Amino acid sequence: MKVLSRGEAISPNRDELPEIARRNVRYADPASWVVATAVARTIKGCAIDIGTIKDETGLISISATGPSETMLAVSQATKDGYSSALRFPAASPSTVAGVSCVAFGLKGPTLNLTMQCAEGVTVSLHLIEYWLQHRGVPNVFLATSCEAAQFGVRARCALFGLPSTAFDSPVYSVDDTALWLSL
Repeated sequence: MKVLSRGEAISPNRDELPEIARRNVRYADPASWVVATAVARTIKGCAIDIGTIKDETGLISISATGPSETMLAVSQATKDGYSSALRFPAASPSTVAGVSCVAFGLKGPTLNLTMQCAEGVTVSLHLIEYWLQHRGVPNVFLATSCEAAQFGVRARCALFGLPSTAFDSPVYSVDDTALWLSL
C-alpha cells in the first residue's frame, strides 16, 4: 500500500467542507470538525476526485478522548436533569469518524478507535492493508486526533491506496506517515 496524500488541522474550518456538511450537520463536537477539516485538506492534496469513489472509500479514525467537549457538556447536563437532542448524539465517540463520512459522502468501511494514536495506528495499518487487498476498497483515510493544552485539538489524516493506484499525488513513506500520525 502507499500513502497518496496527507493533511493536518489544528482548528475547524467549515468553509473547507462541502456545502452538504455545513447544511446537514447541525451540531458536532469541535474535535469532529477538526478531523473533517484534516480530511478535506488530505483530499485537496491529491489528484483523486473523491466524488467518483466515495461509495467504496473507507475511513478509520483514532482518538484517545473522542468528542470530549460534548461528552463533558452532556455529562453535566445529565447531572442537571437535562438532555440536549443535538448534543446527546454528538457525544458518541463514533462522531469523530461520522462527521467526515457525512461531509464527504463516504460509504465504505468505517471504524472509530478510542485509544492512544500510537497504538491505534499500528492496528489500523494492518486493517487498511486487508481492506485494500481483500475487500476491494480502493482508498482508506486514516485520521488521528489528540488534545493538548498548546493547541486544543490537532488532527492528522492520510489517504492510503494500493501501489497500482495511478494518481498523480505525492507519495509519502508508510513508515514515516505512521510515525507522523502517531505524534
